[in-house]
Amino acid sequence: MFSTPLFLYIVIFAAVLVSGQLVLERSWNNASRMKRVNRRLTLLESGATQRQTYAALVRQSNIGNLTDDRLKALHKYVDRMLRQADLQITPARLGLITLGIAGAVWVLGVLAAISSGGAFIINVLSALVGACVLALVGVAV
Repeated sequence: MFSTPLFLYIVIFAAVLVSGQLVLERSWNNASRMKRVNRRLTLLESGATQRQTYAALVRQSNIGNLTDDRLKALHKYVDRMLRQADLQITPARLGLITLGIAGAVWVLGVLAAISSGGAFIINVLSALVGACVLALVGVAV
């Protein structure tokens, strides 16, 4: 009924989806348990000045040498979303994790293409596109 590579792609997709959901759910549960009602008041009560409190609450990652305004805006947007999700990760590290996931899924797709025979180049390229899409969707969810 199903060909082996198609079945393998479906299994890989399901595994990436389920593992991504589990990791995100666990991190969100930990963040919600550890989050205080008002962190600003907690910092002020501990003796921090208003300037120190503001610096602690509004952290921005280093943009580096980005010259394109669109890339700067995208970097700031992703950084803000990560901070709002209370994730201690930089946008660059998130990009590297996404590339790593896409690379691992692509290697599995290439191995499936080798085992199936047929149009090898088309299978490898379609596995690359599929791996990138899966990784981006997995990170965005």
